[in-house]
Amino acid sequence: MAGEQEQVENSEDRVPAVLVVEGEIMIRLAVADGLRRRGYRVLGSSSGEDAQKIMNTRGNIALVFADINLGAGMNGLELARWIKITHPRTRIVFASGRYNSSAIDDLADAPLLEKPYSYDTAAAVVAQMLGSKLESDLEH
Repeated sequence: MAGEQEQVENSEDRVPAVLVVEGEIMIRLAVADGLRRRGYRVLGSSSGEDAQKIMNTRGNIALVFADINLGAGMNGLELARWIKITHPRTRIVFASGRYNSSAIDDLADAPLLEKPYSYDTAAAVVAQMLGSKLESDLEH
């Protein structure tokens, strides 16, 4: 029985974990649901500060899907800059209805989905970013 549990945990570790950081609960839940249906392990957060706590305790987040405007406190750009320093292997995808790609010039490797976006588009961008990450990990 213990070996069975170990096997489940080990196979789950191979499934990329995505952290969805979005202040609007309905959007966060919809994006998370769409990614789960495509086989990803998904965690959710409503703020940059909460996302930092999750990143520091989990440590195995492959990608953060973050809204730029998170309301009070840390915004998505500040969170991304923190991730670049503390978790440099974690990929980032931005979403926003107020910003365009010029707002993220210093984070040029992070794509920006402009709201409204389809959840299929969001899932496709996540898959593309994680596929790139997996290929680059094999090269190094």
